[in-house]
Amino acid sequence: MKVPVRSKIIIQLVSLILILGAIIYFVLIPNAMKILKLQSDINQNQQFLEEQWQKSKHLKKSMQEFDTVKKEVEKYSAMTMKEGEELKIITELEAVAEKNNIRQNLELGDISNEEDPDIGLKFYKFSFRNYGTYHDLVKYLKDIEELPYFINIDTLRFQRGSGNKYNAQVGLNFEGTIYVEK
Repeated sequence: MKVPVRSKIIIQLVSLILILGAIIYFVLIPNAMKILKLQSDINQNQQFLEEQWQKSKHLKKSMQEFDTVKKEVEKYSAMTMKEGEELKIITELEAVAEKNNIRQNLELGDISNEEDPDIGLKFYKFSFRNYGTYHDLVKYLKDIEELPYFINIDTLRFQRGSGNKYNAQVGLNFEGTIYVEK
């Protein structure tokens, strides 16, 4: 039995199409799906790594800022009075007055029970009544300013005193706050 050439060509063509279809269905389509999934995974990993890089960049910057802030906190911590060091500070303030030939009356109130809402620390209120020459009082204020404590002066008042024009005794009254760290 002889099959006509035209039928052979059609059979071969259909066989070839079926083989190509099977290759496409069983090989190409699954591999294309794997490639698309791999591309999606790569994009997700790339996005994740980019986010991690940004976070590490921010973390590095935050760590640098943390060191700066820590140094600032230490600096301000050194400017506050430690609880129980009242006598030390009073002695230092009296030494500054004596150095500048100032007669000083110092009144230190009790420590506040509440913290300053802006700073978050307890504080002592104090008042000074000092007497000396104007020049000595100005030197005294400069020396107080150079003390390693943060003294917030609320009011400051000079009062004219007695004596000649160049050597007159002047009064200096001021009230202020010294912050206390536990």
